[in-house]
Amino acid sequence: MDVDKIEEARAMAHLRVGELKASGLLLESDKEGCIKMHDMVRDFAISIASGENHRFLIKSGRGLNEWPRRETFEQHVVISLMSKNVPVLPDGLNCPKLEMLLLGENEGFELIPDDFFAGMRFLKVLDLSERAGVRSLNLDYGLVPNISLLLSSLKFPSSFKVLIKLQVLSLDHCTLDDMSILGKLKGLEILSLYGSNIKELPDEIGDLNNLRLLDLTFCQSLERIPEKLVSNLRRLEEFIHGRMLYALENWQWITGRVLQSMSF
Repeated sequence: MDVDKIEEARAMAHLRVGELKASGLLLESDKEGCIKMHDMVRDFAISIASGENHRFLIKSGRGLNEWPRRETFEQHVVISLMSKNVPVLPDGLNCPKLEMLLLGENEGFELIPDDFFAGMRFLKVLDLSERAGVRSLNLDYGLVPNISLLLSSLKFPSSFKVLIKLQVLSLDHCTLDDMSILGKLKGLEILSLYGSNIKELPDEIGDLNNLRLLDLTFCQSLERIPEKLVSNLRRLEEFIHGRMLYALENWQWITGRVLQSMSF
């Protein structure tokens, strides 16, 4: 079944998750809004996904302290190193087939090599969320407004601009200074800045003509959204600010409502 709207995709995802839970392949989680998978099912799924025909590299948990040592990543479609402690990212990886790179909840690396993304021109999904120990601190973001002071700022390397095929970017709980390079990601459809330390959205975000969802939930330091920026996002379907999700049927009213609630 093809879907055209974010809302339709969300409904389809909930339907599929419900089917997997009904069959016992997914389980309820104690964490609100989450699900979990039995260890045996998970290991079997990873075994299939990591096979020669699929080329998925999936390592989860805290056991990995360095980037995986392999001769080549040229055939990999997915690399997932979530919840790791990888202190250094490699220079100039050649990943011509890579479509998904998940490095979220990674407590190790602080710098991204300048040419890190140069060989990933077909990347579609990138997760850089919760870097440098946010997760390990186990603190409520809402109760610790200065938590960003514990983190180093995420610096985007110059090779970031080659990711013109990127559709989904997660920068949740990141400390961000200069985000202007994001304006180069013309194919971006979903941008999540949930809980990130940003003071204003750069004008360049308004160049993302294909953006369909923008999540600014719990961006407590956010002081300014340029008015011209939001009016340029013609394809935007959902805008999440504070704890409110706006379906963009009346964009002018929403723009005024949000801007009115902010300090300048």
